[in-house]
Amino acid sequence: MIAANLPKGRAVVCRDATAFNLDTGYDWGCAVGPGGATATPLVVKIGWVSRFADTGGTDVPAGSKLADSRDAKGDAKPQIVVTILPGVEQ
Repeated sequence: MIAANLPKGRAVVCRDATAFNLDTGYDWGCAVGPGGATATPLVVKIGWVSRFADTGGTDVPAGSKLADSRDAKGDAKPQIVVTILPGVEQ
């Protein structure tokens, strides 16, 4: 459904200990942490190519810039990343 309704849409559900990198932002890769799969958070990553321009002055006010929704090849980058942590039933 993601690919059908969002331009170049993609979704990934995986365990990922490194969902965000300060230098590169979010990416599609998934890495289990040192504590193993049970200690690594479950994440849902959804991405698509924005219908708006990613550079200032087009669809974005002059002097500002949106985070680029595309990677160097023009494919979608993750736009939404939700971390799912197990809860405790009370």
